Amino acid sequence: MTPQLRGREKELERLTAVLDLVAAGEGQALVLRGPAGIGKTTLVAHVAGEARGRGWRVLRAAGVQAEVNLPYGGLERLLRPMVTASRRRSIDEMLLDGETDEADLRPYRVALAVLERLDDGEARPTLMMVDDAQWLDEATWQVLSYVGRRLGDDAFLLLMSMRDGEETTRRLTGSGLPETPVGPVSDEVAREIVAAVAPGLPTVLVLRVVEEAGGNPLGLHELATAAASAGERALPSGLSLPQRLDDTFSAAIADLPAPSRHVLRVAALHDTDDAEEILGAAGLTAAAVRPAIDARLAELGDTALRLRHPLIRSAVVRSIPAADRRAIHAALALAVRDEDRRTWHLAAAVTGRDEPLGDAMADLAFRLRQRGASHTALSAWERAAELTADSGRRAYRLVKAIDCGYDSGDLAAINRLAPLVDESRLTPHEMLAIVARRNAVDGYGEMGDAQLLTFIRTAEQWLAAGDVDGAFDLINMVVFRLYFSHLAPGTRQAALVFVEHSGRGLDDPHVLAFVGLTAPLDNGRAVLEALPHQLTQPIDTQFQMILGATSLAVGSLSLARQFLGTAAARCRTQQRVGLLAQTLVTQAWASAFGHDAYAAGGAAAEAVRLGDETGWPHWTAAARMAQGMVAALRGEDAIATQVADGAEKALLGAGLHGMLCLVQLIRGTSALAAGNATAAFDHLSRALDPADMAYHPTIRFWAVGTLAEAAVMAGRTGELAPMLDQLDAEEKLCGSPALAAGLVYARAAVRLEHSVDDYSPEETATALAAHPFDKARADHAYGVRLRRDRQYGKARPYLRSAITIFEALGAEAWAARSRRELRAAGETVRPAGNARDSLSPQELQIATLAAQGLTNKEIGRQLFLSPRTVGTHLYRLFPKLGITARAELAAALSPH
Repeated sequence: MTPQLRGREKELERLTAVLDLVAAGEGQALVLRGPAGIGKTTLVAHVAGEARGRGWRVLRAAGVQAEVNLPYGGLERLLRPMVTASRRRSIDEMLLDGETDEADLRPYRVALAVLERLDDGEARPTLMMVDDAQWLDEATWQVLSYVGRRLGDDAFLLLMSMRDGEETTRRLTGSGLPETPVGPVSDEVAREIVAAVAPGLPTVLVLRVVEEAGGNPLGLHELATAAASAGERALPSGLSLPQRLDDTFSAAIADLPAPSRHVLRVAALHDTDDAEEILGAAGLTAAAVRPAIDARLAELGDTALRLRHPLIRSAVVRSIPAADRRAIHAALALAVRDEDRRTWHLAAAVTGRDEPLGDAMADLAFRLRQRGASHTALSAWERAAELTADSGRRAYRLVKAIDCGYDSGDLAAINRLAPLVDESRLTPHEMLAIVARRNAVDGYGEMGDAQLLTFIRTAEQWLAAGDVDGAFDLINMVVFRLYFSHLAPGTRQAALVFVEHSGRGLDDPHVLAFVGLTAPLDNGRAVLEALPHQLTQPIDTQFQMILGATSLAVGSLSLARQFLGTAAARCRTQQRVGLLAQTLVTQAWASAFGHDAYAAGGAAAEAVRLGDETGWPHWTAAARMAQGMVAALRGEDAIATQVADGAEKALLGAGLHGMLCLVQLIRGTSALAAGNATAAFDHLSRALDPADMAYHPTIRFWAVGTLAEAAVMAGRTGELAPMLDQLDAEEKLCGSPALAAGLVYARAAVRLEHSVDDYSPEETATALAAHPFDKARADHAYGVRLRRDRQYGKARPYLRSAITIFEALGAEAWAARSRRELRAAGETVRPAGNARDSLSPQELQIATLAAQGLTNKEIGRQLFLSPRTVGTHLYRLFPKLGITARAELAAALSPH
């Protein structure tokens, strides 16, 4: 074992095991995390050597603190060895053959291209290693963390080292990347390191170095070297290790000749390690670097000039006076070849206001946001604001920075920037945009009537000024809040008056969504008539999703599926992963309302994964609630109860009472599946009671069928009757297909409890054609009534039909009940089981797409996976389905 790896047996054992797993075809990602100087870089270098020795392809890069504002800079360095044309430098050239524009360079789009590029037919495993990943630019970090979560079935290893600190914690929290802490070495190993670095050092100094270094290998090395040359005076007490190392490096830097110090300063402030640019900006030759190399402070290669350790860079930067720092940035601006990097250096070189440079930074910020680099764009907008003299334009640019904070889910940045905005120079629209952004990042808690009225009245002012588009842009920021909030009648009326004053009708998708989500009871029929026309119109992807939600609000499953299906497909094509997560949540609930456990489970599982990755916890929470409905339909009461209880606690804490109706829907469905009809009726009755906190004007319609089923099973049809009468009147008003279907089943179930006289199964089937679960419930109820009347021959076909539909939807609890009734009707019932139940939600997605004829690459692009991962999933799921070929998938996935 090399001296640098003393005391690292545990870490080396873990890393060797990871290498073995990857060599066996199980992709891995791992983050080595620890304080500065603890030995992470040494371990990473050791793994690289091991990988090369095994014949692996090795890609290597390091995060550079001065480069955090250069989107994809780290990724370009990492992937450059894979590109044959060495002159290709930009990400779109490397990964997308230059056939794209900046708007397509979103991190998820790039990440998918990375996965495809890695899966290039290379037979040997690949190691991607990144040192100091806490200093990667945000876009590169997003790409690599995304890739790292998708290496499960590929012979790739992503190995990163990160220094402990706030930025590392921020990045790793919720990233899904496994970590291995790298801690201090033992005192025994520490003494061995000191002896190797400074042989013959007096025992008293050895003990002092070991005590001061605290098991930090770099500290041991540097302090031992300092003690050997300067004696005990080199070891001041009472300082933290980073400060002691900083003092050590600062002293070494101070001993350098002035030209060497200058070169180190330029290198420390530059955003790349390009030796030509660094020496050009310094106005010196490579000879000036030699003293720094001899002092082990820098390394010089053919094209790169690097400082040997990040702490050296920190010590150098802290030693540069402010005026000198600005002068260096000005020199670098003249030396660099890239226009965007030149703009960054110029912005760092000036003090005070500079309108032309502020404009250049604003242009750069706009392009950065288009590329999906919202974190870097935020910094650019903020710097543009600092350079801007006009207070109105400065306020506007700070608002744009806040928008970028919204994009990246950075509430801290929003809260930091908002007080800097001169509100007197903002338009009302811009001021309210800040409020909406802060609330959206903080979570979708309810907005009070007063706050919502402020939005509506401000939008009215924009209407008066003639800016109808601006008015709707503002009001649509809160349209979902309006749907999920318990509004006072005056607030809802003000919203409808705003629409009336706009002069636009339901042929406008913005008006259609706003009216449908704000007043679905009063305007449901008109919205239902207008929605189909929008299916053929060129609508923005986000509004396709919103119209899907609108369709659910007015009770149309068929329209919701069409809008949401189109929106999801566009999101996948456009790589709009954040919007896809929102669309999948809405899709999951559309399927849950339709009691389709398979479809809801697949959409919800993907929504949870993408919601976590894109940093929107409230969307993830809504997706997990949909998973609770799936568990309820499958009869998994413990899971459903846990989800409902957790959701209720979170919603009450956020003040979001409008979604409590969903909690009661989960509880009622789960209780009924478990056979506790009384509890089910009690849970669902709350959702229909206007005086109850869990009431919602239209979500309750999706509970009517289950409420009626529970009432019949619990013998509480007397309590149900007045509810149905009230709901009949509401259905005549709003025309909700969901309510109409629930009422058809409810009336049938109550009637069949007493007699089969005058009951027409054909009429019921026709009325419930778009609601297969309710149709199956009606078939079950009719079959049960016939069996009880000892008409076994007539009962069996209806019970078989119910079983078929329930099993096709994955509603196992209901299928089991129908199987018991069919058995009681005298028919031998085949064992329960559906081949799809053996698949995970992701496997089912892959199998379904493959059954439709998509290739592995096409499936990978749909689900943001590498083609090799798709192939591995198919290889594993074929035996589960009892098939051996792709052509057999469609039959295997059918209900029987």
